[in-house]
Amino acid sequence: MKKLLQTLYLAVALIGVTPAHADMVAMGAGTVSCRQYQSDVKAGGYATATTYFAWAQGFMTATNLVRLTNGKTTKDLNSIDLPEQMRELDDYCVAHPNKNYSEGIPSVFNSLDDSTDAPSGDNDE
Repeated sequence: MKKLLQTLYLAVALIGVTPAHADMVAMGAGTVSCRQYQSDVKAGGYATATTYFAWAQGFMTATNLVRLTNGKTTKDLNSIDLPEQMRELDDYCVAHPNKNYSEGIPSVFNSLDDSTDAPSGDNDE
């Protein structure tokens, strides 16, 4: 029961409350403050941290796809192991509790090696 309540709390915290008419440039787990991230991870543990990091991976993937579309060099998202990337974001949030979690992602992204390949996946060829 405790695990269910923690999961429900996390879901409500990640959804947040915004007016229906508000313009949103970004939404989801990564848009909360580092202070909120730390509180959520303290309550929900590793599963919560991975939820946030999944959002960060999506952010970095989208950044790579924009770079690819614009003919720029992409980053190898696997050039630094995932636990280390998560630690870098944790460290950012400890140092910057009033910043948003998402503001730590560019530092992680820029520390990755340049990629020599296009993203993998189906390309309808």
